[in-house]
Amino acid sequence: MEPRGLRIESEPGNAVLVAPRGYAFSAMILFVAVFGFFGVVFLVGAASDPSVAWAPIVFGVIATLGVAGVLYYRDERRLELDSKGVRFFRGEKIRSNIPWGAVTRVRYGTRVTVMGRRSVIVHFLEVRGSRFRDRIDFDGSSYRIPESAVAVFSEKVVQEAQVRGIPVQHKQIKRGLRK
Repeated sequence: MEPRGLRIESEPGNAVLVAPRGYAFSAMILFVAVFGFFGVVFLVGAASDPSVAWAPIVFGVIATLGVAGVLYYRDERRLELDSKGVRFFRGEKIRSNIPWGAVTRVRYGTRVTVMGRRSVIVHFLEVRGSRFRDRIDFDGSSYRIPESAVAVFSEKVVQEAQVRGIPVQHKQIKRGLRK
């Protein structure tokens, strides 16, 4: 198993950010278990009282939809930076591959995201390509990685982008959070 967080390769300009399954995966497992449990309970109750026959259907559908979240969050995420460009992996499959020649803009910094009932400031990285779907947008809020790992990886991407003359935008949020 690869280490969590940032791993800098021996060559300058190469970096890998590994984000293993995180809190969202655990939350989706709990979601499916709870709604599956209530679906079974109402299914047993529907055998004795047909007026509640709708309940196991509703809870079963909700639990089944929750399985989609489990499947989405089951694989680790990995960002790779090298002389060819920036790549985003989900498991072993490349989700986005943006070569340096196609990168049109890099944005990084901090932004507000909702975590449960509270808002938190997290580091993020966004790399835009020349085509509409060429986009990598990553923050570590759903994964068990230190916030500093996203910031350090973002700085590496920014350094490479500036060397190549790609526009870089820094976004910093410092206040305005609800508690």
